[in-house]
Amino acid sequence: MVWQNLWMGSKKFPAYTKGPKSREATKRASSSSLKGFFFFVSRLLLLLRDSKMVLCFCGNVAVVRTSWTSRNPGRRFYACPKMGSRCGFLGWFDPPMCQRSTVIIPGLLRTMNRYEVEVGQLKMCLLASWVLFMLFVLFWK
Repeated sequence: MVWQNLWMGSKKFPAYTKGPKSREATKRASSSSLKGFFFFVSRLLLLLRDSKMVLCFCGNVAVVRTSWTSRNPGRRFYACPKMGSRCGFLGWFDPPMCQRSTVIIPGLLRTMNRYEVEVGQLKMCLLASWVLFMLFVLFWK
């Protein structure tokens, strides 16, 4: 549907009719086809320009990844979609972070990871206590 709207734009094209055409009608048809083609290409170029599509050095559409290094924690960047390729493309998606963010975010991540481990351990303890309780109820006599 997008390509159809991109091709046609706001123009309405006449229905196809059979029959012999004069030489002038053929010229007009080819001229209008050429205009339609250029219209399509210009709309496509505008669409590509306005989109946030970035191409890597390989010619592929770059993907957005997130950096978790100490210098750029949580900062998103464009990279080549082929992992391990020799393309080497890197472009920043997010603006540079302030110094305070680069100090605070790694500490918050460490704290969050520590709490996630603790929650996992508490879930295992809760499960074990329920298993012991069920065994106690089943075999109590």
